[in-house]
Amino acid sequence: MRIFEAQHNLPWVIDGAAVAVSIVCFAADDDRCAASSTLDGRTVHAIRSDLRDIDLAFDLRNLRRLEENRHTAFQGIKLAGRRADDEDEQDEDERGFAIDRATADRLLAAGGNPNGRPNSDVIRVYWSGDEALGRPRDRWVIDFGPAATETEAQAYAAPYAHLERIVRDRRQGNREGRAARRWWVHQRARRRMRDAIAGLERFLVTVEVAKHRFFRWAPTGVLPSGSLVVFARTDDFFLGVLESRFHKLWASETHNPLENRPRYRIGHSFESFPFPEGMAPNRPLDEVMANPLAVAIADQARALYAAREAALISGPERLDMTELYDLRDRGGAAWLVAAHRQLDVAVAAAYGWSPDLTDDEILAALGARHQHRQGVALGAGDEGENGEASDEPDDGAGEMAPSSRPAG
Repeated sequence: MRIFEAQHNLPWVIDGAAVAVSIVCFAADDDRCAASSTLDGRTVHAIRSDLRDIDLAFDLRNLRRLEENRHTAFQGIKLAGRRADDEDEQDEDERGFAIDRATADRLLAAGGNPNGRPNSDVIRVYWSGDEALGRPRDRWVIDFGPAATETEAQAYAAPYAHLERIVRDRRQGNREGRAARRWWVHQRARRRMRDAIAGLERFLVTVEVAKHRFFRWAPTGVLPSGSLVVFARTDDFFLGVLESRFHKLWASETHNPLENRPRYRIGHSFESFPFPEGMAPNRPLDEVMANPLAVAIADQARALYAAREAALISGPERLDMTELYDLRDRGGAAWLVAAHRQLDVAVAAAYGWSPDLTDDEILAALGARHQHRQGVALGAGDEGENGEASDEPDDGAGEMAPSSRPAG
């Protein structure tokens, strides 16, 4: 049997349903229908089981992590899981760790800590997908850090009491023994992510599951949620490459084709992506920026970002990022199309390619570069959920206790 025709991502017919369907037609190898193949309305040599074109010069199912891209992208924190028998569908981020402005103000104003420290040590600004989309909810998070003992947490009396009242009993039914034993610590505290962004003036984030792929700067001090992929970079060059058509096409082609909204997966979407020669994430930034082609990318990325941010806060109605890119796709926001085009021209020059390559030509060219520079096999080593290496020690040994953190 072989697939001779397929539509891999069609909207469902019921209005308002946020799902997509795939239509797949099979035939016996000797059937006349199998003599040609059509994928999404175009003729192809053959169709793979993942509904991809076999004409591509590489197999998206067998991508390799490039060592040069490692230790740059991380998953955000996961606050708390549900009990095994809990059918409540409330957002798990609202389980006590994440707090609103009024609660944050109350906890920040509370005194009487045995350690003499202010509660600002453990109350941080919290970003989820809403903030990255430009829909700020003014949320904060109680964060004792991944290594805090219960005694250290208790030294911040009001925040500890808040979690004791809301979180402790819920954690007792958690499937993970560690989460039940250390209920005052985030279920996935992401030690490596924290270490990577510590001290940075800003860092880059993207929403893991989103209709449109874009990247935004988060300011220092923000604690990103698990709905975000975090990049420990501060430079506009890096932003420019990720915002380019080349990277976004690669990311869209490496997600599960049966998902309605593309999922950005660290191992597949980023760590397998080949940067322009001599400009990989592991190269010293000053060395990269000595190249005028990298400077051009940074300049265009900075201009795109500034114009896009201005559009989010101007006009009679504030737009979020999804609405802005929806407007572009409907033929509006010509300035956004032009800004992305200028960035793509700069990135294409760094690759030594024409900016007018077709999607298939781009994927074939990127695939050839990937194969040339491939490193550690995807899935090898201690990979954790969502393609991220596990960074969760059982006891958090070696981490700085909250009482030794600077205030703020």
